[in-house]
Amino acid sequence: VNQQAMEEAQEEVWLGRVPVCLEVGAQERFYALVPRVSYLWSSLPSALCDGLAPDSSEFSEAQWKSWPVGVLFDVANAKGTLPWRVKVKRGSTSSRSAYFHSLKQAVHLERGTARVALLAPKVDQDRNWRAIQCGDQQLFQDLEAPPTLRHVPVRLIFEAKSYQFPHLAHDEEGSKKVIKDAVFSSKIKHFIPPAVTVIAHGIPLDLDLPLLDAWKALRHPDHFLYLVIRPS
Repeated sequence: VNQQAMEEAQEEVWLGRVPVCLEVGAQERFYALVPRVSYLWSSLPSALCDGLAPDSSEFSEAQWKSWPVGVLFDVANAKGTLPWRVKVKRGSTSSRSAYFHSLKQAVHLERGTARVALLAPKVDQDRNWRAIQCGDQQLFQDLEAPPTLRHVPVRLIFEAKSYQFPHLAHDEEGSKKVIKDAVFSSKIKHFIPPAVTVIAHGIPLDLDLPLLDAWKALRHPDHFLYLVIRPS
């Protein structure tokens, strides 16, 4: 996969949107088109979402805060029914700190240190957070990629649970590791069904796609590649 294809895929990642219907009680309905790379409660207009929080046991409070909209949608809505209906209640929630914590974890996996993320100027952090809120790739200033990755930052999502392990980009012989190597890794293969479909940004992926290529093309702004696993 060439560099231009990677960049074009990233553009499509940023352009992705999820139509959402927020249901407040039995009568109130609010509709919004939310960027897949954003976080639900931080991307909605303040006039709409101030004082609202999720009212669903489908995800934990931490998952609602820390998983991007597209990941939540792919896990919760396997049939792809639109709009995605989310029950809400009076309350409050925020995802900014969860995003930056996730970014630091990913950068540490990539480089063996989170220093470059920790030292980012606040003005850059504020700009990037605004970019994520509105799904604006042009506003987003990503970290300069290291020449090689120590590990590929991957989060595997299966049955609404997240599994995060260090994944090497290459095996001992130098061959690129592929998605099925991560999905059926020794740490989790005992409870993953033998036949699965792996989803990223709503798209089923070829299990023989190189993991590093998938990360470069389909990673979220927090630098994690989220792979949603469904039984086939």
